[in-house]
Amino acid sequence: MNIQELARQWVEKFEWAEREGRKYLRLKEEDPELTEIIREIHQDRLPNDFIYQEVWESLCEIAESDGENLNPEKEPDTYYKDLWDWFGDLQNIALIDEVLKEKGINLGIMDIIGIAQQREKERIYFEVIKYLNERAEF
Repeated sequence: MNIQELARQWVEKFEWAEREGRKYLRLKEEDPELTEIIREIHQDRLPNDFIYQEVWESLCEIAESDGENLNPEKEPDTYYKDLWDWFGDLQNIALIDEVLKEKGINLGIMDIIGIAQQREKERIYFEVIKYLNERAEF
């Protein structure tokens, strides 16, 4: 089984649900291995709908890939409200501070939030790749 096949299996373990009028992704049923992977990707954060969705989207991209080019083409959200909602997680401030230091330039806060969100999407994608590679049978 290659990583694309494993990614397809893992994609099927997610389902959309609704909470307080908003859709979110969750696991259909308890899966200890995938649950542990998702916890590790959360990096000691509380469960986060954004991270669940990015794990699922990364799995979908990998499942549909040819296996040759596994680099993400992640983009930050285009709407400021979506960026602001993501920014509302105070743990993302450290990502923004890191980006400010690296850039050494004065950007608008929404630009900075967008760059930080893109970085988080890419981190999740590469974490998913890592776990797929560890568990796929070649």
